[in-house]
Parts: sequence; C-alpha cells; structure tokens
Amino acid sequence: KVEGCNKMTCSQCAAKMCYLCRAPIRSNGPSDPHGYTHFCQTPHCTHESCGKCALFTDPTEDDRMAMMEAGKKVKALEEAKR
Repeated sequence: KVEGCNKMTCSQCAAKMCYLCRAPIRSNGPSDPHGYTHFCQTPHCTHESCGKCALFTDPTEDDRMAMMEAGKKVKALEEAKR
C-alpha cells in the first residue's frame, strides 16, 4: 500500500480486509454495505478507547509498526524454544 484508505480489496476475489489489523471486512447489512463500521468514525481519535482501526493513516508508519510487531513475535518464538 502506498496511499489511500486502509480498506483493501483483493483484485482477484474482491474480498475486503483491513490493512492495519489484517482482519476481513464484511458488510454489516443495509446500513453499512461496505464494512466501514470496522473503522473509527471519530475525527482525531487515538483509537485506544474505541478499539477500531483508523480509516486513513501514514503508510510508512504503518509498515514500521508492522515490522516491529513481527520482530516481537519472532523474538517471543525464539525465547519460547529455549
């Protein structure tokens, strides 16, 4: 992802997923046919209290955070093997 919102759509099967948490995004009925309730609708929210993902974020920062999380998981797995 280089730009745009965090709702991604597969070009092969049209499945939708969140770029931030990688969760599948589903329609929530007629009131939300595109699954936007997955994302916080409150401007300037820190998302710590709402627990939802931000619709728009900085992709460079997103990638940095994803790499840090992956590193933590690998480190935990290595420590568990000891």
